[in-house]
Amino acid sequence: MVRRGLTSSEKTDLTEVFTLVDSDASGALDWQELRRALRGIGFPVSKKEARELLRKADRKEENGYVTLPQFMEIVEMMGSRDHNQHREITEAFRLFDKSGTGFITLEDLRSLCQEVGETMSTNDLEQMIRVADINGIGKIDIKDFKQIMMRTNLFRKSASEDRAGSAAVAAI
Repeated sequence: MVRRGLTSSEKTDLTEVFTLVDSDASGALDWQELRRALRGIGFPVSKKEARELLRKADRKEENGYVTLPQFMEIVEMMGSRDHNQHREITEAFRLFDKSGTGFITLEDLRSLCQEVGETMSTNDLEQMIRVADINGIGKIDIKDFKQIMMRTNLFRKSASEDRAGSAAVAAI
């Protein structure tokens, strides 16, 4: 699914966010304001990420600020990245769910550990399930899996290194 631009409503909302965060009403955001704006709309970027996003968006002017159109481009790119990340996490979940039941069970974890060469006791695997099992059903569903992957932020790091399985086991 390829995203093709922001809707009129999204542009209006982003303009409002931009205006609220632009503390000096300059019509441009510095990296701190950019970070505050992105975090306010659900993109938990670090200081380093905010600086990097600003640097990439500010290549032409090189003035250390992003304008409203640049901000909208950043948000659109972040939305696309977020969508891709959720899709990749769903794909990783399917790799764990060996039986196709929609759940990751103790046996699924045991099998995955063998595949990636990890040696873990049954007690450790059960503890992993208890920690990740947010809804308390004794196994991990897709919602639990997405929450643990996003909370630990290991998936984003591992996806770029192509080690989602090992990082997912570590995250759970």
